[in-house]
Amino acid sequence: MDVSKQFSFTDFLAYLFPGIMSIFGIYFLLMLSPAYHLLSQTSLDITTGFLFLVFSYVVGVIFSGFSSNLVKLIEKLQKYKDVRKTIPLDDFRDDIWKAFQDVFGQTPESKLNWSRTHYYLCRALVSEKMPSIGARADRQSNFALFRRNLVLPIFVWLITGIVWGVSFIRNSSLEWGILLIVATILVSFFSIKTTVDRLHDGESRETREVLLGFLAGYKAKMFTSQRKP
Repeated sequence: MDVSKQFSFTDFLAYLFPGIMSIFGIYFLLMLSPAYHLLSQTSLDITTGFLFLVFSYVVGVIFSGFSSNLVKLIEKLQKYKDVRKTIPLDDFRDDIWKAFQDVFGQTPESKLNWSRTHYYLCRALVSEKMPSIGARADRQSNFALFRRNLVLPIFVWLITGIVWGVSFIRNSSLEWGILLIVATILVSFFSIKTTVDRLHDGESRETREVLLGFLAGYKAKMFTSQRKP
């Protein structure tokens, strides 16, 4: 098995960039603590840079689990619909059901129970028989992973901005402190809302492309060998 097909460079970036974003947010937060004196004494060289990238990737992997949970909470609060539990193609819904039942041998009664499992079966078959469509679906999945992993780093910067705002209020300027807190809250929540919306837009686009590809492959008789006579 080619490992590169299982883990791509875009997967790596989907963890690395959110990890870097999180570390810088934490770094600015630590600037207000005694720990900053120790961090400022760290030498900058190639070895440090390499270790920083490795640590950023590890942080990105760890934080991705928390980001996923945050996204689920936001989806629940905002009542987002799981597009993969539906067939988001009104004009072709019956055709896709007929194709699915014919290819996988499902009974008509299963029509009322379309689920993510049905979708992933279609995607697996499309990726195997129609690589170009599978590649586009993988691209959308990579974007979705990147957007999902960005949610927690945005929260990190939200906390950092609020703490800095409080510091301004206590030590220098009340007006600038309040402005920083308000601006941080508005930008952070707008960024999170936009990121989650784009995440769902990408999932909807991926689902439509996969299901239309599945229907096209069925019509072209590319899946006829999947069922035993």
